[in-house]
Amino acid sequence: MPVSFTRVVLGCFVVAGGLALATLTALFCSSQLREDVAEVLLASVEDDASLLEIEESDAPRTDRRHVSHFNRLHSDERAVATWLSRKYRVGAEPIAALIIEARDLSRGHKINPSLMLALAAVESNFSPFAQSEAGAQGIMQIMRPVHASRFRKYGGDQLMFDPIVNFKVGIEILQDCIRLRGGSVEAGLGCYLGGTSQEEIDRYVGKVLAEKESIDSVARSALAKI
Repeated sequence: MPVSFTRVVLGCFVVAGGLALATLTALFCSSQLREDVAEVLLASVEDDASLLEIEESDAPRTDRRHVSHFNRLHSDERAVATWLSRKYRVGAEPIAALIIEARDLSRGHKINPSLMLALAAVESNFSPFAQSEAGAQGIMQIMRPVHASRFRKYGGDQLMFDPIVNFKVGIEILQDCIRLRGGSVEAGLGCYLGGTSQEEIDRYVGKVLAEKESIDSVARSALAKI
């Protein structure tokens, strides 16, 4: 039976419509796929960016803390921190932390901050891990068997090599020495040393006082420039 022209035409439209629908569906799916892929990539980039932000914010945190110590110093103290840093080849930021500690301790202990710093310089060259042949330890060269009890309020003598804790304990010992010697700084320094000969004591006291004078001179020069 011959196929009518009308049925042929209708058949062509059906086939064409089907092809068009298939094409649109493919395009839609392709577009949707691209959007899905884009979303996944964007999420991945955002995750990476957040990780970078965490890493970047964490990385300089210590530096910011150290710099804040330095920024808390007065102009003369900054000059001293820089000078001591160069002389003893230690970081300016840790020295700045010690200067702030010395400034705070001077209010309660009535000891010149420059003297505190000079004592630390002579005792250990500002090395928190220094240990003498006699067993004196830390930045202030403290004898653990004699002064271990002084560390209890700070957490115990396992903090012997913590520079700030060792520094605080050293100043407490110096204050007691000065008091025991009738308020004399020179005699107190000799007591701190615990030297066996007057010649040794004199040499030590002279060295500490000379270092104190150098520190004061740097501070005065800085103030004169203001």
